[in-house]
Amino acid sequence: MKKIVIFGTGKAAKLHYLSYKKFLKPNLLFFVDPFHKTNYSGIKVYSTLKEFLNNTNYLPDDVIVDICTPCPIFHSIIEECKSSGLVNIIVEKPFVISRNELKNKFSGLNICMVQNYLYSDITKEIKEIMTENNLSIKTLTIDFSKNRIIDSFNNRGMVKNYTTSVFEVEFPHELYIADYFLNLNKDFRIISLNVKDMIKDGKVLKNHGYGQIVWKKDEKNVVLKSNLMYFTTIKRINIEFDDGKSLEANYLIYDKDLNVLHKGNICFEDKNSIIYHKEFSSDDNMLSCLKDYYYCFSLNKYNDKYKSRIVSFSNLMKTIEAKEKYYETSK
Repeated sequence: MKKIVIFGTGKAAKLHYLSYKKFLKPNLLFFVDPFHKTNYSGIKVYSTLKEFLNNTNYLPDDVIVDICTPCPIFHSIIEECKSSGLVNIIVEKPFVISRNELKNKFSGLNICMVQNYLYSDITKEIKEIMTENNLSIKTLTIDFSKNRIIDSFNNRGMVKNYTTSVFEVEFPHELYIADYFLNLNKDFRIISLNVKDMIKDGKVLKNHGYGQIVWKKDEKNVVLKSNLMYFTTIKRINIEFDDGKSLEANYLIYDKDLNVLHKGNICFEDKNSIIYHKEFSSDDNMLSCLKDYYYCFSLNKYNDKYKSRIVSFSNLMKTIEAKEKYYETSK
């Protein structure tokens, strides 16, 4: 079976590690930390990819790399993997790249970006409800908010001289979910973008506290928002349909060790009458996502679907980045 090398030892790396442990033996899991940490929960952590390869003597085809570092160094790690002959790569969000770069700069690589909410039972059931009832979205609102103040001021997900914006934390999930429901890459436009700083004890993290984007696709409205200074955690979808029906879905909320804090649910209504309601006590979308990627590499079933999802997401992120820069210069 293929070995997993997780780049990074932060929270994302831990979440991935806990998911892998549910279907892989611990002796198939390794860590490389580009910031040269030496230990992690009693597990050997290699300082560099070269050190790992030299000490284990695994063939490149036996290894899957899972990148859980801050996003500014994604590309350099992938370049290092390519130069070492490693072709199967999982990378956390937000991984932004063009199709030409994938075709040329990273040719020959099999790359998947983590989009775990596409693997959620809740997401799939929303899609089924829409299909079975022939529903057309009028307004889609997605809100992924939480209190990230302590983590952010401890520089989680950041590197020297680089502060992530609010659009690089929870927004990527919202983007690919919205794209899944509405195919945003065609005939859309951003109506408005709002962003606020995160401020604590006189310290400021620029454009990191709150963000909201309003999109328009044909006659459909999309509202994506995220408040990283909120008092509690929200992962919610609200949909208004053209025929007056509505749907609210709440994803499960977990603690740092993947224990369920709040169940998930879907409530589908027609005006004031509930048509369908369901609670979800489990929905391990990260496990389902990583298992899919692991076995698509192991069974040589990687296909263009995974690259197309990355390109579609990247195009949306680039549109947001351009609008964010325009917002800053026009203030």
